Amino acid sequence: MTRITRLIRPTRQPLGWKLLLPMAGLTALAIAAQASGLTTPVAPTAPAVPPAPQAPAAPAAPSIESFSGTITLGDAKQPFAFALVSGENGNSIMSGNDKDMREVKARRAKLNGDFLWVRQDTQRYVVTDPSAIAEARALWAPVQSFDAEMDSLSQQIDAQAEVVERIAHEVEAAHDAPSAELQALNKQLAVLQKQRDKAQAEVDKLSRKMAHTRDEKLLAQLEQQQERLDKALEPLDESIDALGEQIERIGDTREQALDQAYAKQEQDADKTMEALSRKMEAVSQKQEAASKVAEQQLRVLIRDFQRRGLAKQG
Repeated sequence: MTRITRLIRPTRQPLGWKLLLPMAGLTALAIAAQASGLTTPVAPTAPAVPPAPQAPAAPAAPSIESFSGTITLGDAKQPFAFALVSGENGNSIMSGNDKDMREVKARRAKLNGDFLWVRQDTQRYVVTDPSAIAEARALWAPVQSFDAEMDSLSQQIDAQAEVVERIAHEVEAAHDAPSAELQALNKQLAVLQKQRDKAQAEVDKLSRKMAHTRDEKLLAQLEQQQERLDKALEPLDESIDALGEQIERIGDTREQALDQAYAKQEQDADKTMEALSRKMEAVSQKQEAASKVAEQQLRVLIRDFQRRGLAKQG
């Protein structure tokens, strides 16, 4: 049976298209409370045993609710990272690693309003001047101009995936649906097989009796009976084989007819998905190129902020 090739979206996640960082596995870790004090002695002579010290809690990972927007996760060694954060809704344009994300989250808890956070090697800078923030945010307008198209393509791909899945279910259901002709033939086959099993049981019974018989006359009679039973099995075997071949031929013909009936639907669905995937890839590449340009421009702008005294170190 022809199988539908399920197409997936491009593996590259385009910058600026919703949330780019796969953070589904990042969850906040609870801070373990430190026990204090001694326990009350059970007996006057037994000294109290202090509670075992607890291991220090791991730093909480930033949750997906804490960051939204255009976020790109890099490796721990990248020398440059930045985050352009909206104080109103937490929407971020960010490039950095998970440690940078925790630091930006901590900064956001202390700062009111929009801010730009920058890490250059070991130095940190924060820009809060509204006009400077507006300049930095304007660099990302070309990148974000692709968002609507990417969202539309994403919705179209989701809808087409449902079409592909529906066709696959229809094909599977058609193949699994009972055939009246095949059901009738299988019933005939079951009857013949039952007759054959009964005859074979008689043959086996005679064989066991012959194995324990020492009487030559009786043994000759049993051999004659076995020969008659063996001859009776031959037409049964021929009928069973012929019926089995007939069922196989009809089944194969039916499968081929069903595959041909759904072939055009499958091909059309695949072509549509391929076209959408190619379009998504093309827009993704354009957006990624725009984001690289915007980041290069941001580096230049940050140096200007430093000269103008708008980038505060710390």
